[in-house]
Amino acid sequence: MPELERHVPPASVYDKFVCSAFASPELRKFLRRNSVDTLIVSGSETEVCVLSTMLAAIDHGYRLVMERSKPHPNPSRFDL
Repeated sequence: MPELERHVPPASVYDKFVCSAFASPELRKFLRRNSVDTLIVSGSETEVCVLSTMLAAIDHGYRLVMERSKPHPNPSRFDL
């Protein structure tokens, strides 16, 4: 999303092997260390990985913004 580029510092990459990105202790440490309070979330598996990450982020007290540039693959099943 080019319109958000000015808000993004150089990226840090954290691999994940489960649905929620918050399963990674390294990600949680990075967010705390950098005083992050708001997350912009996007992804292709809205009803699985994005939902799981967003629910975990809410549990950890983060404010969320969801990017919706692509239509949901199955809007009748789930829509955020």
